Amino acid sequence: MIDCGDCVPFSNEDSDFGAIHSLPDCSRAELVEAGYQPTKCPDPNYPRDKDGYYIDPYPQKQRGPPALECQTKVYQQEVQVVYLKPPPPEPSGLLTVVEKRPRQPSPPPRKVIWCRSEPPQKPPPIYLRERIPEPPPPLAPRFCEVEVDPLPPPPPSYEKHTCAYPTPPPDIIVERWLPYGRRPPRPIKVVRAPCPPPRKPLPNICIIHDASEARIEHTLEGPQIRCDDPNVYCRSHGSTLLDLEHLREQLFGLLRNTHADENFLRRVAAVALTPSPQDNENQLTTCD
Repeated sequence: MIDCGDCVPFSNEDSDFGAIHSLPDCSRAELVEAGYQPTKCPDPNYPRDKDGYYIDPYPQKQRGPPALECQTKVYQQEVQVVYLKPPPPEPSGLLTVVEKRPRQPSPPPRKVIWCRSEPPQKPPPIYLRERIPEPPPPLAPRFCEVEVDPLPPPPPSYEKHTCAYPTPPPDIIVERWLPYGRRPPRPIKVVRAPCPPPRKPLPNICIIHDASEARIEHTLEGPQIRCDDPNVYCRSHGSTLLDLEHLREQLFGLLRNTHADENFLRRVAAVALTPSPQDNENQLTTCD
């Protein structure tokens, strides 16, 4: 939306209000096509809390008698027993472990592994460009009247009630000692067995199989719209632009070279080779 501050330079201009209020209304499609945005007045920026109520810096404070909502509930005083755990006893003497390593077994037999090879990179797409059509004539200027949104209402206020309660009693915690736990494990000394030189594994074998005949599945994506400048497009691709008949011949020639069936060719002709792209306008997406 357009900020109302942008309208200040025009506030002193002479206007015929009778003529303005007699203007016809514009349709939504005309406003969207012209890029119209309604004027937005500055937000009053009322202070609000998380629930949307008005934050009053100086609220009115009043005293009131006890209410049913302020009845004191039954307090509970909890007694908690805490058992204290002593440290573990002293560790025992040293335990010595001597390792003995048996002979290393022979290497296992080779495994047959099929590796997924990457197919070659797909070549860049082939562009078949049509000549640029004649642009439509511009629309005549006109005036219309549009109703904009009113200012939002102030946030709601509230009447808050609070209650005073007596102080609850404190809880009681009893601390007691647990018996000593298990003795920690004794220190250990390990005499490591030496590592012999490892056996040499069997050599790997790589077998490359010949490629099979390629299978091509043709798909047709939905039509889209991309905004572009005709002058820039002509300067970039002027020598490659084709009329509709030559574009049809080259497109069908490329598809028949990849063994496209007739049903797919008919679908391509119905979507991509229509006399005017406006026939598929309801299937196109608008550009930003």
